[in-house]
Amino acid sequence: MSFGAFANNPTSTALTLVPTVVAYTNPIQVTGTYYINATALLSIDLLDGGLCWVTLQSDSTNYGLVGGGENLSITRAIFAQASIADSRYVFANDIVQLTCYSEAGGATQAQNASITAILINSSVNSKKQKHSQHARSAGAR
Repeated sequence: MSFGAFANNPTSTALTLVPTVVAYTNPIQVTGTYYINATALLSIDLLDGGLCWVTLQSDSTNYGLVGGGENLSITRAIFAQASIADSRYVFANDIVQLTCYSEAGGATQAQNASITAILINSSVNSKKQKHSQHARSAGAR
């Protein structure tokens, strides 16, 4: 049996110096280790940077990987894809979030953000039927 959650935010979210949640799942149903894939298209303002990472609603600390980019241009904004593949132990009823911020507080935005969390270990239905590789025929001894 599989468990997972997905969410997307197709709108633009203005980023500030304060980390902002740009996409989040519904509450997780089953406690366990989850594979998490999160992405956002960052429109990074002049001389700014944008960074994103995966957090939990119960613990907003970044323990994992960061995605994003920097714009050293003084003439135009750039786009950078923030993509994070991570794993996290999540308790039931917690929420998995994609959090982003602007490094310089410019007009940087996160667009088309999405997050997927898929359970990769579970004791639910862990008993499997045993199959004999050496089945005997009815008359064999």
